Order: sequence, then structure tokens, then C-alpha cells
Amino acid sequence: MHSTSYLFGIFILLFTLSTNVNAQQAADKSKQQVKDSIEYYPGDVKTRGKYINGLKDGVFEYYSEYKYPNFDGRSTRRLDSTVTYRIGKRNGIKTTYQQYYFEEVVRATESYVDDKLDGNSIFWHSTIQVETVKTFKKGKFINKVKYSIDTTLWGMYVQIQSFPDDTIFLNKYTPGDSLRIKVIGYNDPHLSNGEFITTSLSDRGYKVKSFVIDRFAISDQMQTFSGDLFIIPRLRAGDWFYITDLKILDPNGFEFRLPGRKILVR
Repeated sequence: MHSTSYLFGIFILLFTLSTNVNAQQAADKSKQQVKDSIEYYPGDVKTRGKYINGLKDGVFEYYSEYKYPNFDGRSTRRLDSTVTYRIGKRNGIKTTYQQYYFEEVVRATESYVDDKLDGNSIFWHSTIQVETVKTFKKGKFINKVKYSIDTTLWGMYVQIQSFPDDTIFLNKYTPGDSLRIKVIGYNDPHLSNGEFITTSLSDRGYKVKSFVIDRFAISDQMQTFSGDLFIIPRLRAGDWFYITDLKILDPNGFEFRLPGRKILVR
């Protein structure tokens, strides 16, 4: 009997302590002053983020001073960089972008802990090839690795490849067709009498990790695919869809993104 009473008393004590801790956490949270912050260029967003108790917290977005053309022909400001903060200090990844055709692509990723560089910082060449990886520990430089750059490449894009038995010709895609995404590199035309010479980078070890099919003709229908294979969604002739968020792995295993493609179903 005494043993039962003792165990019951312990249970009540633990329950009380847990309740008090949860109540204190709720009270602390209610005291937090959260403020969404947006700074503007004339008519456009310049900086977007959130403050908690007057300190930057979460991901801050910084947009370009200049405007760049989009798929739809309009010009907009694009991301220059994103920085992750926690309690006013950089904690997480800072990503710097370069403008590449109709989208931005990553130019550098830098890892921060307690406002100091910590871990690997990866820097891409303007041709979207990894050029340098620098390693830091608590703000101190540890090591640098330089990767060779294919100087014959001027850039990269993705190309849609059909299978031999599909009904695709002259860029005609029909619902149900099986397609494969390949990574293509092209040369500097100034080095070849103005002619673009392309080569399959998929045959050199570049792989499509994943991508998204955005069926924007039908609201809220986005589908993520792993690998490089997909089937044309069943849309009506004349509908468009986008292949977006293309994640590519280079031969060294580094991940990067390439601009997507807009596809018309005929």
C-alpha cells in the first residue's frame, strides 16, 4: 500500500513539473515580439525577413538592384542572396546567386555557425562548374581545394530527350510520352566562328537528381520526380507546363540547379 502511494506521489510531482515547464515555455513564447520586415525599392521588394525581439531570425532574402527578363516577357528583380539568421547572428547557409537566362542560379554557398564561417564554402564558376571549396572552423580558414574547369564550356542547359518509340517530332509532345532530361554543355561561340557546339554532359557524369513538373494550367498540381525520367502529364492540347527546380549532381557529387523549361502540349 505504501509503495502504491509512493509511486502515485512521484507521478503527481512529475506531472506538476511538466505542467509548470510547459506553462513557462508558453509564457516565454507569448512575450516574443515577432515582426515581419520588408524594405522596398520603388515598387519592388528589396529585402524580406523576420525579426524576433528586435533581432533577425530565419531566412532573409535580398533582391537585385537591376531587373531581369522572365519567361513571360516581363522584367523583375531577382534574388541576389539569402542569409539564415538565429537570434541576430548568421547561423546556417548564406547563398549567393548569379543571373542565368530566365532564372538565378547559385554562385556560392557559405556555412555559418554563431556568425562565423564554419564548414565548407562552395564557389561556382560563371559556367556553373564548381571551382573552389574552402573549409573553415569557427571562423578560421582550414583548407582550400581547387577543381579543374572545362574552359571549352560557356554554359549549361537541359534538353528533353525522347525514347525511340515515342510520338515526338519537331518539338511535338503529346500526353503519355516518356521523356528523359539530359544535361547539355555548350561552347563559347567566339572560339568556333560564331557556331554553338554542344556536348552531352550526362555522358560525362552529370546526373539529374530531381525536378518538379508544374502543371500551372491546373491549380496546385505540382509533382516532384527523382532521377531524369518523366511522362508528359495528361493535359489538353495547347496547355503549358513547366519543368522547374532542376537539381543536378556534377561528377564530384556537388549539387546545383539549372533553369527549367516551358513545354507546350500539342
